[in-house]
Amino acid sequence: MRMQRIEDETAIKQPRDFLLRMAINLGVDMLRRDQVRQFYEGRFASSGDVDNGELTPEQLLIERQRLCCVWQEIQALPERCKDAFMLSRLHGLSYPSIARHFGISVSMVKKHIMEALRRCHSAEAG
Repeated sequence: MRMQRIEDETAIKQPRDFLLRMAINLGVDMLRRDQVRQFYEGRFASSGDVDNGELTPEQLLIERQRLCCVWQEIQALPERCKDAFMLSRLHGLSYPSIARHFGISVSMVKKHIMEALRRCHSAEAG
């Protein structure tokens, strides 16, 4: 479907890389939705704040705002940092696998992940 949006297919210099990037992006999008949903379903289910196990409207609003802040911070990450973070946290790839994928050192992957986590934690803390 997304290939149909490209008006000048000859403008793609590396079709294999383009398709790989598109596949990764689609996969990351799907996993993000699933992981966020599962995280918050588990988080809400384990919340003991309300006797019946459900969040109050105020608690739900607060959790959604926190999620929105974290999500915005993830989207604001530099592309390589964001991709490394998603491949690690959503796809479960090891740091060496991510390093090979991007052609960078494992140390650089660790720095990308640490930066992403630092920003997410500060965004969640408010």
